[in-house]
Amino acid sequence: MRAELVTLQSRTGQAALVYRAHLIGTPMRILVDRAYGAHRESLLAEPHEALRALEAAPLGADAAGMAILACLGPAIGAQDGIACTQEEGHATSRSPLPGRSLIAAPLWCGSAIAGSVALLTADAQMKRATTRARYITALMDAAAVMSGQLTRGSARRAS
Repeated sequence: MRAELVTLQSRTGQAALVYRAHLIGTPMRILVDRAYGAHRESLLAEPHEALRALEAAPLGADAAGMAILACLGPAIGAQDGIACTQEEGHATSRSPLPGRSLIAAPLWCGSAIAGSVALLTADAQMKRATTRARYITALMDAAAVMSGQLTRGSARRAS
């Protein structure tokens, strides 16, 4: 999966993030891998609290969690944006980092939600329809490949 995450970052020029679903206690999304690319220095200079919120937050906090939440059905409860996320296959929201947005898609392991993959973009870039569409296409492609890798890896471990 790491190679696909780096490919997503290279293809878009944006920071790419992978989250796992943590569904015990308060349902959360937790950062497990990242590919910052050229954005590393500027991202690491962001306020500590904002970086912590980027690393772990309740599922309803942003697109990375909403992509997971939309796949859980009514078990967790209705939230704004769930229907749109289910329909479109991805979620968008403001990021915990000022001036940035998140676009996220779910990651599957067979029929079970495993987490999400997200792009961290500048708000200004998300306002351009062609740029937004290019990011969403790259994200959805990466999510499909990563989900396939998770599913195949799970099947091999089970046999």
